Amino acid sequence: MKKLICRLSVCAGLFLSAAGAFGASTYYVATNGNDGTTDGTNPETPFATITAALAAATEPGDVVQIGEGTFDVTATLVLNRAVTLRGAGKDKTTLKGPAITAPKTTPPWRGVSLSHDDAVVEKVKITGFQPTNGNYEKGGAVTMTKGTVRECHITGNVSYIFGSGGIGVYMSGGQVVDCVIEDNKADASTAGGTNVGGVGVWMTG
Repeated sequence: MKKLICRLSVCAGLFLSAAGAFGASTYYVATNGNDGTTDGTNPETPFATITAALAAATEPGDVVQIGEGTFDVTATLVLNRAVTLRGAGKDKTTLKGPAITAPKTTPPWRGVSLSHDDAVVEKVKITGFQPTNGNYEKGGAVTMTKGTVRECHITGNVSYIFGSGGIGVYMSGGQVVDCVIEDNKADASTAGGTNVGGVGVWMTG
């Protein structure tokens, strides 16, 4: 078993600015939540899905606070603004993709995508994701050009396509801090899962 505990940064000179917290809100997600009858701002009446909470978190500095448990992620979580996705701990909150129970899902989807300096994902386990269809597609669990991934466990992500890479993390910018990245793989049982590089982390730029 290969384990990588890492602190990575791409694009020298990146400084994380303090997101404007004025007017920012916290949106709660829990396994017993409900997307249809709440605005998610009260921990007693949380959302059921991360997707719903993330859609509500539109102001700079907003936080999506995810409770303990396993949360099925049915589409890539896109952080293209100053928002924080925060779990209860990397051994307590799991973001689960389809590759856990349905390998070779068509179409598959990545776990999280960060493209803003102040986008943050922290204190979660990210597992069961894979690159999208198409040869040479990169990025499984995490794809990032900016932002921060911190104190996460990135494991059990897989590629079935030719020439892919960065199954755990594919990054051309941003930083990965104090994360455990292990047991991500390319499945060579298919013709597609070959010629793969940087299975755990692929850094470019």
